Amino acid sequence: MSTLKTICYPAEVIVKSKMTKYGRRKEKSALPGLDNIKLLHMNLTISSHGLIITISEPCFATSPDGMVVCDCCGKGCIELKCPYTMKDESTKQITIDEDFLKPNLEKLLSSILL
Repeated sequence: MSTLKTICYPAEVIVKSKMTKYGRRKEKSALPGLDNIKLLHMNLTISSHGLIITISEPCFATSPDGMVVCDCCGKGCIELKCPYTMKDESTKQITIDEDFLKPNLEKLLSSILL
C-alpha cells in the first residue's frame, strides 16, 4: 500500500503486529488522560488534530496525536507513545516513579533526536 493511501485511508491499513495493535488502541484513550497536566500550566488547552501540512512546503506534513497551547509555555505538539514493553506497568508508576521514568525518557529522547 502506498504511503499516500495509508495516510488518506488509515482504516484500510491492516496491522498484524500485536505491539502496534496495542499502541494504537491505548493511544486513543491516552489523550484525555492528559487533563491532569492542566494543573501545572496556565490556561492550557489540549486538542486533537489530523494531518497538518506545511503551507510553505507542502511536501512536509505531520500527524501529531494532539496540540497544546498555554499562557506559560506557548504552543506545542503531543506525540503519545504506549510501548508494549510497558503494558504491565501502572500509569502511576510510569508517570510518577522518577527511577522508572528518567532512564526510559532518556532512551526515548535520544531515539527522537537521531
